[in-house]
Amino acid sequence: MRVLYVIEALGEGGTEMSLAQLLPGLRDVGVEPIVVALKSRGAEGVEHSLRADNFDIRVLEPGNLLAQARQLRTIIGAEDPALVHTMLWRANQVARLANLRRVTLLTSLVNESYGAARLADPHVRRRSLRLAQAVDVTTAHLLTHAFHAVSQSVKDAEIRGQRLAAARITVVPRGRDDGRLGAPSQERTQQQRRAAGIADDALVLVNVARQEYQKGHRHLVAAMHAVVERQANAQLFVAGRSGTETTALEQLLATTNTGANVHFLGHVPAVGDFLATGDVFVFPSLYEGMPGAVIEAMAMALPIVASDIPSVREVVEPGVNALLVDPSDHRALADALLTLLADPARRRAFGAESRRIFESRFRLDASVRAMYALYERLTG
Repeated sequence: MRVLYVIEALGEGGTEMSLAQLLPGLRDVGVEPIVVALKSRGAEGVEHSLRADNFDIRVLEPGNLLAQARQLRTIIGAEDPALVHTMLWRANQVARLANLRRVTLLTSLVNESYGAARLADPHVRRRSLRLAQAVDVTTAHLLTHAFHAVSQSVKDAEIRGQRLAAARITVVPRGRDDGRLGAPSQERTQQQRRAAGIADDALVLVNVARQEYQKGHRHLVAAMHAVVERQANAQLFVAGRSGTETTALEQLLATTNTGANVHFLGHVPAVGDFLATGDVFVFPSLYEGMPGAVIEAMAMALPIVASDIPSVREVVEPGVNALLVDPSDHRALADALLTLLADPARRRAFGAESRRIFESRFRLDASVRAMYALYERLTG
C-alpha cells in the first residue's frame, strides 16, 4: 500500500517525531511511504534520520498554498498513492487543494486548534485564527474523506471546533519506541548526569517542549523561583528549540534570579539520554493534543508533575504516577514539585507506575497496528 504523507516540516515537534517513529513499523507491515514536506528544517529535525533509513523524502519548493498544491498534485499523479495522509494546518490545505478528492485523504487532528486556550495566546491574532478556522472547516467538509485524532480530547475539541461528525474521526493514540529511548536505570542516570556536569546532590527536573506560549514555560520559571527558595539544589533543564516565547523567558529568568537553576538547552537529539538525567518530569502545558513528551517520560520511569488538562488525564493516572495542577497556577505547580522532590520513596513508586502504564498502553507496535487497520479500512 503506497501512502503519501504530507507534513509542514520534518522538525522536532511531537507530530513529526510521532510520524518518524511510526514509519519504520508501517513499512514493516506493508506500507510504502513517501513523505512530502512543505519545507526542510535540516539538522534540527527528523529529516536526516529518515533519509538515513532510506525513506523517500521530498521537499517542495517554497511558495504560496496554490503554488505548493500544484507541485504536490504532480507528485500525487506520478506516484498514484492509495492514500494521502496529512498533518498540520498548512499541509492539510495544500494537500486538499492538490488532491481535490481524487485519492482517499486522511487528516490527523493533533491539537486543540480553535479553543479558548489557543485564543489566550498573546502571539495569536483572533481574526487570523478565525479565518484559518473557516478555511479549515470548509476544506475539511468538502475535500477530506476521514480524520484520525491522536486522543479522545482532540476528537471532542474538533467536533466542536470544526463541526465534524464523530463517525468520521478515529482515535489512534500515539505510541513511543522504547528501543529508541533506551532502558531506564540508575547506572544510566548517573552516567548521563556525569556527562552533563550535573552535581551529585542535585534534584533534577526535566521538561521537553519548544519555547511557545502553549507549553507554559512562563509558569514553570515562576514556579522555580518558589522551588529554589526551599530546595536550593533543584535544577531545571528544558529541551526544545527556541520559539515565540524565547525572549520573554530570557527576561523572566533575569527578573526572577533563577538563571543559575534553570537551563534552556535548545534542541537535544538524544531525548532518552536527556530524560535519564531527571528525578521528576514536569509538563506545564496549557493545552495539548496528545502529550508525547509525557509518554516518553513514562517510558523512562519518571514521576510526572503536569497540568490538569484533558489530554494529560488520558495518559497518566493522577495520584498513581502523577500529580496534576491547574494550568497557569505556578504556586500549585511549585507545591507539587516540592512534594515529590522531598519524597524519594514516592518518586520511585510513581516512576515504577509510569513505566507500567507505558508498557500496557503506549508501546509503538500497538499504534502501528491500529494505524494500519485504519488505512486498510479507508482503502478497502
